[in-house]
Amino acid sequence: MRLPARLRLWMGRLKARRSDLSRAWTDPALAREQRQIVDAQLEAMHAGSIAGHFSALVQVFEKIADCSDAGPQPLTVLDAGCASGYYSEVLAHLVPTPMKYCGSDFNPAMLDLAREKYPGVPLARMDIRSLGWRDGAFDVVLSGAVIVHVKEWRDAVAELARVARKWLVMHRTLVCFERQSFISVQRAYNVEVYRVHVQEAELVSLLQGFGFNLVARTDPREGGVEKDQGNFTYLFQRRTEGPRE
Repeated sequence: MRLPARLRLWMGRLKARRSDLSRAWTDPALAREQRQIVDAQLEAMHAGSIAGHFSALVQVFEKIADCSDAGPQPLTVLDAGCASGYYSEVLAHLVPTPMKYCGSDFNPAMLDLAREKYPGVPLARMDIRSLGWRDGAFDVVLSGAVIVHVKEWRDAVAELARVARKWLVMHRTLVCFERQSFISVQRAYNVEVYRVHVQEAELVSLLQGFGFNLVARTDPREGGVEKDQGNFTYLFQRRTEGPRE
């Protein structure tokens, strides 16, 4: 049965609009809106009230520190999808381990805000699906709530694994247990974006194929997910890491 021309046109426009949703996070208005929420969380952190997702991140970095062979050298950390760079402040305040933090993001406005808030922190504009660093460039690669909005999330995971020398932190990762991985659409900060629901078993299997084992899973205690889903922070360790420069 052939659809009416008007319906075919509407569906074509919808498909074209949806095809661009991976770029939705380049909207410059998102930077200030997200930072307002983050500023409140950071203020609470400095007052001694630590958000659940900050605590989850601290737990995995404490485990990294316990297992680290870095010696006196600081850990090199890439925050891929760093937004306004606020995890540099969280890690510096809550984790005593010496680190050299670097951030990357796809949104120029996010990076401008990060430079304003954290002058001197190395930052780069990068697409998480195609990172510009060499293999094993960082001791630790952190990605917080990023692949949840990337349609080609498997490509993004492959890139994160490629540039991680020893540790990969998949922070605030939306997973499902009973269903296969699937993609829906939601509104975030008044912008339509992808919402990627990754099957946990597939994520673990994918990273095992890239040479990583799952060593820890922590719960940031975030709500707003369906019954068979979770929003977790995962720590993966490379089975045989490359030499540290």
